[in-house]
Amino acid sequence: MFCSIGFSKQSERQLIFWEERQPNKPLSEVQIDIASGTLLPFFDVDTNLLFLAGKGDTNIRYFEIDNAEPYQYYVAQFLGKDPQRGVAWVPKRGLDVAGCEIARLMRFTQHCMEPVTFSVPRKGDQFQGDLYPDTFAGKAALKSKEWFDGNNAAPVLMSMNPNDTSVRAVVKEQGQAVNLAGGGGGRGSSAGAGISAPAPAPEAGIDAASKAMLSRLEKKVASLEEENKKLKAEAEESDRLKGLVEELQSKNSRLEAQIAKMG
Repeated sequence: MFCSIGFSKQSERQLIFWEERQPNKPLSEVQIDIASGTLLPFFDVDTNLLFLAGKGDTNIRYFEIDNAEPYQYYVAQFLGKDPQRGVAWVPKRGLDVAGCEIARLMRFTQHCMEPVTFSVPRKGDQFQGDLYPDTFAGKAALKSKEWFDGNNAAPVLMSMNPNDTSVRAVVKEQGQAVNLAGGGGGRGSSAGAGISAPAPAPEAGIDAASKAMLSRLEKKVASLEEENKKLKAEAEESDRLKGLVEELQSKNSRLEAQIAKMG
């Protein structure tokens, strides 16, 4: 099953679900609203949540996607103040696991870049494993030559548990599953495949690379949030000055009217 985003003949924005083997007839059609802005879909494969952010909208809707009818369940929506010109997706590696943050989108508005956080309200300081399955590690599972040679591979995964920095991947080669990089969480076994797996990089090196990448992401997010604060402050100052100008113009109009009466 897959879904598509588009418009009806009546300019209704739609979310449509299809069956891959029978694409001539949709499984289900969901009417979102009537608007001219294009919907930007963001799908989280870890939680099966679909986020829809429309250009020019002030809200972000999100749905839970299921393989059974009705295929989608509306969850809630975020409501902002300013229309969004664009939206970007923050990788899972940059989320606040301790705060049960499951997604973060960056809204680009006329005045600032606003982070929008989606969190699950839970108490306790333990790692919530059901919210954070192994996720994409930002690493290529195959080189381009290996892919052109007909090899296939599952995405390279990493644990979201701060105490577990292992990177995992499973490569399918000639119909057999091979554990490419371990750490206790691999999904295949090289012994069962009958072929030898490529030698994994030292675990310490992988850990260091992951930590360095996470550190760069955190610094980048912190820098963007600081820039966002400055832009918000400038926007507030601009609004204040605009109000003063309007007030002065109003006073000037009243004075001109009084002078005209006196003349």
